[in-house]
Amino acid sequence: MSILRIVITLTHYADAAGVKNINIYPFLVIAYQASDKIASEDDRHRLQKILEWPQWEQLARDREIVPFSVAPEYVLGPTAFARLLIVLARRNALSSTQLLHKSPEGLSPTTSLAQILLMTHSNVIKRSVKISGEPKIVHGDSRSSIAYGECAELAMAIVTFSDPTHNPNIKAAYRVRYNLVTNLGDVAQLAFKLKQYRRAYFATLAALDLDVHSDPWEKADAGLIKNYKRVAREAKEVLDSE
Repeated sequence: MSILRIVITLTHYADAAGVKNINIYPFLVIAYQASDKIASEDDRHRLQKILEWPQWEQLARDREIVPFSVAPEYVLGPTAFARLLIVLARRNALSSTQLLHKSPEGLSPTTSLAQILLMTHSNVIKRSVKISGEPKIVHGDSRSSIAYGECAELAMAIVTFSDPTHNPNIKAAYRVRYNLVTNLGDVAQLAFKLKQYRRAYFATLAALDLDVHSDPWEKADAGLIKNYKRVAREAKEVLDSE
């Protein structure tokens, strides 16, 4: 799980960190394997997550405490896979990868050309986008909105990768933008209850902005939007009074 978390973070700084395509391909294999559906009891370990609170938590009253958290594999896997594909897509490397006839020079010996071609094939990508875009069941902690944020991160990765400007031939999973809006809304509402007003305010702003720019079938229900606006308004009032 921790490796996947590191991979996801690295994709946001891939160019600055000098990460080359040959460095991305081995991680694609890992992320793809971690994206499989949980099919049996043998896969139950993939539901495990890390959530640890500092020992001094009880001493820090009226302060926002952020626990150490690593999402379960079934969330991190597809998030990492989508993020890696985003990097390749922005470099216009997805289509060119399919034209390879031999392994690129410098590729890890544990990664084969066949694996690269499979991971970057349009049919495999479309299937991954469809599965990853399905709503994820959140098993969180009432003291933190992190679990909802982790699901929002996955939805955001799918939305970004499915952007027509990056991948005109990849159709986004059905209502994935709706899932992102509601995930952000859940983050905001729980954060507000926990008196994490800044987090609540900016999460609702993001949710509302995304909903405004969504197609009609992707929009959240009017009742949800009304509630998000209330959270944003009340959170801002608290922040302005500080």
